[in-house]
Amino acid sequence: MADHHSPANLAKRMPLGQKGWINIEISHDGRRAFLKEVSFGGDASLGADDIFEVLAKKYRILAGVKDDVVNQVAKQAARSPHEKFATKKSVVIAEETPPVLPQDGQIHFTFLDEVEEGIQLPYRGLGEAFQHRKPDSILGQNLRVRAVCPDEEIAVLTGAVWGELGRDIYGRTTSLLSNPRHVTLEAGAHVTVVENRFTSRIFGYVRVEKGVISVVPPIAISEDEFEAYFIHFSQVSPARFPKVEWLEQLLSLEQLRQKVTEETEEALEKYIRDHPNGKGKFAIAQGTPPTPGDDAHLECSFDQDVHIGLTLPDGTPDLDTRRSAIGVEKGQMIAESKPPQMGIPGISLRGEELPAQDGGMRTFQAGENVTVEYDEDGHPKFYFAKIDGNGIYDGQTVDVRTVLRIGGDVDAAVGNIDTDQDVEIAGSVKAGLRVNAKGSVTIGGVVEKGAVVASKDDVVVAQGILGSDTKVMALGNVQTKFVQESAVMARRSIYIGDHIFKGHIRCGEELVVESGNGPRSGSIIGGSVIATTGLQAEVIGSPSSHQTQVGIGQDLDVEVRMKKVDGRLDFCNSNILRMFRSLNIQNLDRSVIEVLIRRTPPGRKKSITRLLKNLQDLVGYRDENRKQKKILEVQRDQILRKAEIKVSGTIYADTQICIDNDALQIAQDMGQTTFFQSADGISWRTWHVST
Repeated sequence: MADHHSPANLAKRMPLGQKGWINIEISHDGRRAFLKEVSFGGDASLGADDIFEVLAKKYRILAGVKDDVVNQVAKQAARSPHEKFATKKSVVIAEETPPVLPQDGQIHFTFLDEVEEGIQLPYRGLGEAFQHRKPDSILGQNLRVRAVCPDEEIAVLTGAVWGELGRDIYGRTTSLLSNPRHVTLEAGAHVTVVENRFTSRIFGYVRVEKGVISVVPPIAISEDEFEAYFIHFSQVSPARFPKVEWLEQLLSLEQLRQKVTEETEEALEKYIRDHPNGKGKFAIAQGTPPTPGDDAHLECSFDQDVHIGLTLPDGTPDLDTRRSAIGVEKGQMIAESKPPQMGIPGISLRGEELPAQDGGMRTFQAGENVTVEYDEDGHPKFYFAKIDGNGIYDGQTVDVRTVLRIGGDVDAAVGNIDTDQDVEIAGSVKAGLRVNAKGSVTIGGVVEKGAVVASKDDVVVAQGILGSDTKVMALGNVQTKFVQESAVMARRSIYIGDHIFKGHIRCGEELVVESGNGPRSGSIIGGSVIATTGLQAEVIGSPSSHQTQVGIGQDLDVEVRMKKVDGRLDFCNSNILRMFRSLNIQNLDRSVIEVLIRRTPPGRKKSITRLLKNLQDLVGYRDENRKQKKILEVQRDQILRKAEIKVSGTIYADTQICIDNDALQIAQDMGQTTFFQSADGISWRTWHVST
């Protein structure tokens, strides 16, 4: 812009009233006008209005006149109307009106204010995931989400503002303006907009796609409509945690009226905190499950379930309790058959009845030492003992097993024992001797070094099992006061009344070490101890150099069945491959088989057809075994997920924790702790015994 000293500026004196005059200098570009001098010529009646009139009519200055400057100049000139008023400095009496620039519309996503810059959220994947509706299908994707709470502001829309053109002092436009950019944002599901401010109505995950902002409710109903789940995805920080009333609001979106407890709220918050980078479903409501009716069953007068007796205060098994639990007398009614019961229907989340399975009819067999009394319909009803002995029931047959009683030790004088009876030994099994029984084995003393005890039922040893070459094996449970350097295996559970020292233990169910009153009470020190469904002890490991390993292994029954299935699969795969090579084909597609048969000479068609039939049968058998393997894998994983190693006192450094194929070396002494398998390997939580 040229200033008023430029030769391009235009200065011209104009008359003011009858005798006065005014001199205004105008810049060449017409953007500014400067007052040079003014005189009222002695006419005191002149004023600001006269100056305004001259500016407009004589100088054609129609815009940008500074009223305050004109008024001030008029006052100065009026004070001395006979004198000329001249300015020492340039006085701007009019100037251009600058343009007002247009402003583009803007969207401020306030829900991202606290999110780390650069993080991209998969809005499209979020929408696709929740289209599936069912929990497991929704969780098929790995997503990061931004959670928001009810009434939380999530976006603000600022509308576009049009600009205004600039004008010079002659009223001519001085600029060209572009149109502002308009933006739009629509309120989608579960979003309210008031005066261009968008807020969430629910707790959920924000989704922005195709100009629509919505909040996805993280809720899903199981296919049987029995359970409602909160769907958790990894949240970008800061994480948000749903409250009771927000969860109930989410349920109401599914027309469900179930209440949510504060305990559920706390447990869900803990779940979200424990899985910051994971995903999963968390049950927040469920219906009433159906109760299946009891099958027909046998109600025994002896204790057919608890084959292990109580433990005395010093950790010794209570043999008297055990004997009284299973001992029966000749002529005693030992069992009664009970009819099946009808099931009780459940109720779904929506109040619909869930059918319950009625109990099934079963018949039970009587062993050779049992007589049967029938009801009026000719069905077995009551079962009586023919002899004195121990009552046994394997789920199908009730019988009385005779008892081989040894009044003292099993020593060289008695010799090895091999019997199909229950065995009760008052004393000990001496070093190097063997006891093998199809029934249970009860020992009042100890099992000494190098002895072997095997039973197809339970083994109970009152005083303990000791010796590096000693072995005790049972298809039922094992109970003893202590194990020292020996190998013990049980298909079911193992109960130790006082301690295990350098033992080698494996059981198919749980292992429990109780607290007796010895110096090693409640402890597992050294050796290897592996259970399947759970392990409990007060102390694991020691401050000394004894290397201790405890763990959870695969279910023994599942493991055996898995090996059999793997063997059958190996057989199928090798023979299928051999047959394919013999037939010179790659698969069993119908078109391939038709071509093969068509090209086969008539004399060989019968044998080829038979071979194809065998191949198809073998492929079917292989597929059935593959399905069986998947079922076994699910069973194995379910058992491993539920199993825990629980330490009620201290677990010492250098102890090794094993769960399936994962291993954890304890780096420092720890207090009351529970170890379990998680998606990240072996995890643990600490706890405290209430007093």
